[in-house]
Amino acid sequence: MSKTSAGKTWDTLQPDKGATGNRAIDRDAYACVPHLFFNLAVRYPVPPEFFLTVLFLWDKTVGQDREVGAGDCALSQIPVRARDRARWLAALVAAGFWDCEKATPGGANQRGSFYVYKNPVAEEWELLFQAASNSRNIDGFDDISPARFGRMFARAVSQLPNPLWPSNG
Repeated sequence: MSKTSAGKTWDTLQPDKGATGNRAIDRDAYACVPHLFFNLAVRYPVPPEFFLTVLFLWDKTVGQDREVGAGDCALSQIPVRARDRARWLAALVAAGFWDCEKATPGGANQRGSFYVYKNPVAEEWELLFQAASNSRNIDGFDDISPARFGRMFARAVSQLPNPLWPSNG
């Protein structure tokens, strides 16, 4: 059954097509998101733009196919301010959580940039969230270019103590 809402047609799952009885899941289906992300977001007060960028990028890569962990993601699909979105995407790539092949602008068949999830361990995710939380304290945050922020962020993540990396602890 299709329903129109907010200008988009949604296909509601039917009982013979995997419906669960949960109306939110049945309307748009469900993608796995690690509880780790929510636990870390509670422990470390991260900027909402960071959290939304991680969730949308996760959905477009691992959420599409857990085995492959890769997919296209157009910048316009991430609902945060353009500069913040570019900054956090640069940080996630520079810190080694995703690889990115940038999209070529223009053309009728244009796709988003292609991202590949690198599958870091839980402890690395914790360092990432800790660094994101610390980013709230950066003076002149808005004046930092995405490329520079990516480099700064990768350096900050690598310098935090981590029991898996005895050389930097």
